[in-house]
Amino acid sequence: ICGSLLLGLNLMVGCSSDGKNADTAEGAYSIAQEFDKDERYEEAIKRYQEVRNKFPYSKFATMAELSLADVYFKQESFAEAQVAYQNFKDLHPKHAQIDYVSFRVGLSYFKQLPETTDRDLSLANNAIVAFDEVIAKFPNSTFATEAKENKTTSLKMLAEEEKYVADFYFKREKFDSALTRYEGLLASYP
Repeated sequence: ICGSLLLGLNLMVGCSSDGKNADTAEGAYSIAQEFDKDERYEEAIKRYQEVRNKFPYSKFATMAELSLADVYFKQESFAEAQVAYQNFKDLHPKHAQIDYVSFRVGLSYFKQLPETTDRDLSLANNAIVAFDEVIAKFPNSTFATEAKENKTTSLKMLAEEEKYVADFYFKREKFDSALTRYEGLLASYP
């Protein structure tokens, strides 16, 4: 009787945790989500990668790819997030959330920008390209307004950087170089 009782208890426990069975795509994804919600990001990354690798033809693999990019973003690993979002975008160009993914590509670049304009702002150009795509392809998206605002901020940063360099030359009486920079500033950032 004890053996039958233990077997019955094991079956009941097995049935109640079907959604959390790591041997199914849905269960494995659900487990990864729990780690994500608990902000255990390293474990969530590992679990999302497992879903993607073990169940590559499942809808949960696609969901895991996007969730993986989101976890990198939450961790403030913006370079990794940008690559993950871009890979997702390249692999799933018709996905229902492609406006979100395109916006997050730009936002990942944007979040990598330094706070001051006397540093390298080359990633601002990449952010602008991504934000322009959101604005042009998805004008009715909930992300279009923020994309416009971030694009404007990026352009202002680039203009301030150009002015910083122009002022540097001007202070050192390199007037030809300063003039070229000031003219470029007016032409590029009216």
